Amino acid sequence: YSALLAGLWAVLPGVGAVTFAATLLNLLLLSAAGGGLGWLLHRQAGLSRAAAAVGAGVAFLSADLWRLALVPLSESLFIGAMVAALLLWPGAVEGRRRDVGLLAAVLTVAVLTRSAAAALVAGVAASLLIRRAWGPALAATTPAVLAFLGWSSWSRSRAPALTPGTEDVLGPYGGWLAGQVLGSPGAFLGGLPLHAVDVARRVL
Repeated sequence: YSALLAGLWAVLPGVGAVTFAATLLNLLLLSAAGGGLGWLLHRQAGLSRAAAAVGAGVAFLSADLWRLALVPLSESLFIGAMVAALLLWPGAVEGRRRDVGLLAAVLTVAVLTRSAAAALVAGVAASLLIRRAWGPALAATTPAVLAFLGWSSWSRSRAPALTPGTEDVLGPYGGWLAGQVLGSPGAFLGGLPLHAVDVARRVL
């Protein structure tokens, strides 16, 4: 997402134009993700077009989701990448080279956008391996794994330069999360149900 913003800065005249373009792009990405989810529900889940449209609409009705899209943040790109990965997955299972290549690109973009995409890469790898699609699993996930490891290594090397209080935003999550878990494991585990309830409340 940083590269995307850098591209906008290179071609647009000022902060106002860049912010407007980034916001518009976020809204387009989120809308495309909603349309992609509807297509998935129709083609893969077997729902009628009307039911798929309603299902996708309900999933994307969260005010928090659209509020984030109005700010130049990476959430919309990340959500778009996740939906794109789901759209490409059936072709990867069948071993279509084009879909496998596109899936590799999408997963790489996802992990460079948000570290949480590591779970997406792991899920794609596991689902392909379960279906014994060994080659597609390796080809689709290896670039993303290498990109993730490279980014994690660089981020860890720069962590000492961060000012206190910014580690959870700018630094590697591993040390920060480990510090929270090991520092007060009871409080960390006890807070997980409350966080889960809060997420569910926001979605519903």
